[in-house]
Amino acid sequence: MSTTMKATANRLAPITWMPGKTLVARLMELQAIRNERRRLAAMDAAQLADVGISAREALAESKRAAWDAPERWLR
Repeated sequence: MSTTMKATANRLAPITWMPGKTLVARLMELQAIRNERRRLAAMDAAQLADVGISAREALAESKRAAWDAPERWLR
């Protein structure tokens, strides 16, 4: 894989909690999670159906704390 492809792949990867990250980087990740959950809470029924989740699931996810990220985001 070329360096360019690696850089592109890294930008698309889920948020990770790597041991060497700075405090600013970690805070930016928390803000990104918070923003994503706010956008999820603002989706209408048609948008939620497109992503395959119910309004109840979206509401539950949007109420979670930013540091309570799904396991798949922590890889």
